[in-house]
Amino acid sequence: MPEKLLKEIGDFLMALADRKGRSLFLSSRDLKQWSEPLILALKQHQMLKKVTLPKQVTCSGCEEYCGGMDVYSQTKRSGEIVSFVICDKKDDTNRVILEGDELEWWEISLADVTHFLREKLF
Repeated sequence: MPEKLLKEIGDFLMALADRKGRSLFLSSRDLKQWSEPLILALKQHQMLKKVTLPKQVTCSGCEEYCGGMDVYSQTKRSGEIVSFVICDKKDDTNRVILEGDELEWWEISLADVTHFLREKLF
């Protein structure tokens, strides 16, 4: 296994360990910071699982990147569902529409990684 990938796996596991047993939730946008081989391996071995849109996200509507913003969804007349956050921090902003890679979310837990390693090693 290439040294760069091993380092990245270590970094990913450290980020997971920092969660103190809680799952790590990542948007598809967040996953882009990791290499494609790592993400594909985590998905292939069912350690990284697709989940529904969380109730709160970090807003990317301005330079503030406010965290813990409630997610709202509304169905248009066309049947399309639009998800957004409501910004109350700025006068010139109201609804911030969540775009494609902000709507697809993934979960990984230390328990899933441990289970995978136990199956493979023993």
